[in-house]
Amino acid sequence: MALSACKALACAGLWIKCPKAEKEPAMIAILVPLGIVITLAGLALLGYCIVSVLRARRAGLSDADMKARLQKLVAVNLGALAVAGIGLMCVVTGLLLT
Repeated sequence: MALSACKALACAGLWIKCPKAEKEPAMIAILVPLGIVITLAGLALLGYCIVSVLRARRAGLSDADMKARLQKLVAVNLGALAVAGIGLMCVVTGLLLT
């Protein structure tokens, strides 16, 4: 029986013998903090994209120059979203496994 189910039954007044909690492996324990760092890196890249677009708009570039600059930022933006998504997946996986 899972440990959380044992705690729920104990709270309900049904005293049962619950198995001892096993120590989680080191890789699982580091998954949540690593995921948080990866997510923050992705968010920092998204912030970079936002600041770069604002600077490009204020620079008063021509349409061709603006389009060229924004096309470069699209790749960075998609990469930042992917990095943040992977970080969030690490956090959720780490929370589900602990």
